[in-house]
Amino acid sequence: VGVHLREVVLSSILSVVMVSISRSLFRTWLTVHRRAGHFQRRVLVVGCDAEAARLVELFDCHRELGVSVVGCVGSQTAAMANGLARFWRGPIGGVVEVAAEERAVGVVVSAGALASESLNEIVRDLQEAGIHIHIATGILGVHSRRMRTLPLAYEPMLYVESAKLSSAQIVAKRAFDLVLSAVA
Repeated sequence: VGVHLREVVLSSILSVVMVSISRSLFRTWLTVHRRAGHFQRRVLVVGCDAEAARLVELFDCHRELGVSVVGCVGSQTAAMANGLARFWRGPIGGVVEVAAEERAVGVVVSAGALASESLNEIVRDLQEAGIHIHIATGILGVHSRRMRTLPLAYEPMLYVESAKLSSAQIVAKRAFDLVLSAVA
């Protein structure tokens, strides 16, 4: 059977195009359905501080992420002070039980809301219960590509790389800033 190089190249290109189109269509379909409230992962927010309130708002504004906040655990006073009273489900110590009651498949931890000893204990308890854990850094405006995990003294740390812009990007940014300041 004679296979020509041209056929192999064309088939490869067609395959890449078809896979790209299929993935794009699936992402669009999933985004539309998630915005409509389908295919949501039920999560509990650990902490009731200002960062927890920001996380609840973030997930509400970006329904296409597929994250549905079913409650928060922490100080009831803090929940009321930060506009989370309707989400409050109990103190942090009961996070595993509350997650089970709310049928949450995961939690998002506002790390600043807990002392490190409490955070360690809660992470261990949640892992034993088989609950997925996300820990929010509280760092805004830094792209995730610039963050690296870096163990120091056997402890997990985040290293934030400097933003690296090319000369053309710096000129374009400066021009944009000047135009924007002239309009404002």
